[in-house]
Amino acid sequence: AAPAQEAVEVAARNIDGPCSDGVTNNIPKCCGAGILDLLYLDCKTPTQVTSILNPLSAVCGRVGLQAKCCTVGI
Repeated sequence: AAPAQEAVEVAARNIDGPCSDGVTNNIPKCCGAGILDLLYLDCKTPTQVTSILNPLSAVCGRVGLQAKCCTVGI
């Protein structure tokens, strides 16, 4: 029973895609150009659900933006 529970917990943590579930870099966003690859002011929340078959990079790329994992959702 432990491996099944572990798989469910991993799936729950990765529901938003490639971003970590920690305190920083945990908000998936689609962003344009940034300042020093640190500050992005034109980020948008992805409009599609991400998955292994539909990764954040593909979702963002369809609208001409880059996939980023943000600390503050601006």
